[in-house]
Amino acid sequence: MTDNKQVVCQLTQQKPKRILVVAPSELAIHHRHRQSFQTPSSLSDYIFKAIAKLSIVSAMLFGISALGYWGLEIVWKYYFLLFILYMQKFS
Repeated sequence: MTDNKQVVCQLTQQKPKRILVVAPSELAIHHRHRQSFQTPSSLSDYIFKAIAKLSIVSAMLFGISALGYWGLEIVWKYYFLLFILYMQKFS
């Protein structure tokens, strides 16, 4: 801004050909209210989204079950070791 005026140039792919000096009172902001453009969902999109959601859920369940099995395996080995030591003590 120079001398309380704003320099405005039109943006193009080429160099600007002319520069306009515009007073601040002449500047205005125009808001365009656009409606969101949504394409109608097709059957293939619906199936793809359903498969994606189901794969995420199944991966979570497999992960939880794997951790549970791992925990049970550790507990089982611990109790098995205690059982062997107990049996050796009394035999």
